[in-house]
Amino acid sequence: MFVVRLTRWTIMTYQSNEFDAEVEFQGPGYAEMLAKCKFCQIIANGETLCYQDEHVVAFKDIKPVAQQHFLVCPKRHIKNVNALTPAHGPLLKHMHKVANQLLGEVPAAKVGFHRVLSTSVDHLHMHAFELPFKSCYIANRKYHRGYFLDIQKIYDRL
Repeated sequence: MFVVRLTRWTIMTYQSNEFDAEVEFQGPGYAEMLAKCKFCQIIANGETLCYQDEHVVAFKDIKPVAQQHFLVCPKRHIKNVNALTPAHGPLLKHMHKVANQLLGEVPAAKVGFHRVLSTSVDHLHMHAFELPFKSCYIANRKYHRGYFLDIQKIYDRL
């Protein structure tokens, strides 16, 4: 019975609109959520950042899957891609610009977000990496189209 319910939940989640959640959670428990968020802690600490401006920060992934693998995060806590609205368009474009600056002139790159079911931290973060991946297994497991949304797909949906 548990497996059936989990499967139904997974199917319903994939069929739901990717952008139907609220922009930000600001209700009771918001301060506690920020204190528990790993990326909010990294932003507040500031030691491992390789880029920072008034809107976003960037740092290297602790488990890189490519030679260059950066995470670009907004400073404001936005839960995930489901919380994005058309109002976030300028922020996304800025994040994309920062990602491209960090990668530099590389022959092939991939930029985008994990789908909600495969995110490890509930703080919006854009992955930016130089291709090829270090491992075909990792590329097929976490960064194929079933679990990863390319930045262009996000732009199209906004």
